[in-house]
Amino acid sequence: MRTHFNIFYILLLIIVAHELSARDFQFWSLAIAEMPLACDWKMETHIGARFENDASRLYFYYGEILFIKELPGKWEIVPGYRLPYRKQENGDWMEDPTALFAIIKKHQVFGLNCLHRSRSEYRMHSKQWVFRQRFQCDLPFKLPHSFKPYFYEEVYFQRNAGFKQNRFFIGVKKEIFDSGQISIGYLDREVKSQRRWNGDDVLYLTARWKF
Repeated sequence: MRTHFNIFYILLLIIVAHELSARDFQFWSLAIAEMPLACDWKMETHIGARFENDASRLYFYYGEILFIKELPGKWEIVPGYRLPYRKQENGDWMEDPTALFAIIKKHQVFGLNCLHRSRSEYRMHSKQWVFRQRFQCDLPFKLPHSFKPYFYEEVYFQRNAGFKQNRFFIGVKKEIFDSGQISIGYLDREVKSQRRWNGDDVLYLTARWKF
C-alpha cells in the first residue's frame, strides 16, 4: 500500500511540474454550502473565483444555486441557476445568467464509487446551449492523513459548434470535522477556439460544508 502512495505522489508531481513549465498557471477556488430541505430535497450554494496570469489576475467569478432531489436507485435531479461574471479586455465585467438542469447517477465500477452527471445549460446573454458530461471516480486506496484520491473527466458540447472543451482533474479530498470536506488537485482544461485548442493548467481548491 505504501508503494501505491508513493506512485500516486510521483505521478501527480510529474504531471504538474511538466505542465506548469510549458503553459500559464491558473488558480481556481470554490466554496460550497449544503443545506437539507423537505421531501428529500437539498440546496447547494456555490461561490467560485478564477485567477489567471500565474494566479495574479481575477478574470472570472460566479454564484450558483442548485436544488437537488434524491430519487430511488441512487439517481438525482438538479435544477439550478448560475450567475457568472467574466472580465473583458476593456476591464468591464460581463454577466451571463444561466439556467441549468442536471441528472446524476451514482454507481460502482469494479467496486469503486463513481458518478455520471449529464448537465444542460442555457446561457441567456450569449444565447448558447451548452451540454456537459462528467464521469468521476474514487481511486481504490487512501493516502496518509486520510486523504482520498479521485479523478474526473468532463466534456463540453455547444449547440451548433460541437465539441468545445475538455477538462481532466486529478486530486485528493479529505473529510474535516463532522460536516466539512476539502479537496485540492490539478486540472487540465483544453478549450477549442476556432480551429485551435488552447490549454490551461489549474490548481483547483474546493471547500464544502454541510449544515
